[in-house]
Amino acid sequence: MKQYSYYDAYHRQRKFPMTIRLHRWRSKRGVFLLSFFIALVLVRFFLWEEITEVAGWSRICLERLDANISDSRNFFWYVVIRRSELLLLLTLCGLTRMRKALYYIASGLGGIWLGIFLMSFLKIYGWKGLLLGAAALLPQWIVYGMLFAYLYWLFIRRKELESRESLPRYLLYVLGLFGMMASGIYLECFVNPLLIVFVKNLFVL
Repeated sequence: MKQYSYYDAYHRQRKFPMTIRLHRWRSKRGVFLLSFFIALVLVRFFLWEEITEVAGWSRICLERLDANISDSRNFFWYVVIRRSELLLLLTLCGLTRMRKALYYIASGLGGIWLGIFLMSFLKIYGWKGLLLGAAALLPQWIVYGMLFAYLYWLFIRRKELESRESLPRYLLYVLGLFGMMASGIYLECFVNPLLIVFVKNLFVL
C-alpha cells in the first residue's frame, strides 16, 4: 500500500483550491454569511416596503433602551434572563443527537436575523442607520458569537468529553462558558448603551 507524506497531502489540496473554498462555505460561518447576504437581497429588492413594521420595532427598541439606561438594575436583569434563555436553548440543542444540524440551523437563522436587523435601521434612518445598527450590536455580540463557536466546539468537536477521566477539564470548560456569558452581559449592559448614545449624538438621531 502506497504511503503518502504530509507534503503530498498538502499539495493535493493545493491542486483543488475551489474544493477547499466550497468546504469553507459549508461551515457554520459560511452558512451564517450566506444567510446574511440572502436576507439583505430579499429585503432590499422584494420586501423593502414590508420591512417598515420591523423598522418601527427597531425605533421602539432604541426608545426603550434610552428609558432603561436610567433604570440600570431592571435592564441588567432583563438582559440576564433573555441571554440565559438563549444559552439554555443552545445547550439543550448541543445535548441532542441532532446537535450539529441544529447549530447549522442556528447559524442560518442568526445570519437572517442580522440582515433583517440592519436593513430595518437602513429603512428608518438611511445610511446612518447602518452605523447605529452596528453600534446596537457591538461589542457584546462579538462575545456572544465567540460563545456560540465555543459551544459548537464543546459539544461537537471535542471527543474527550465522553471520557470520565476528563471530568475536571470539563468543569473548566463550563467555567469558561459562564465567564464568556458574563462578559457579554456586562458589555451589553454597561458598554453598549454608551456606544449607542455616542453614535446617536454624533449623527443627531
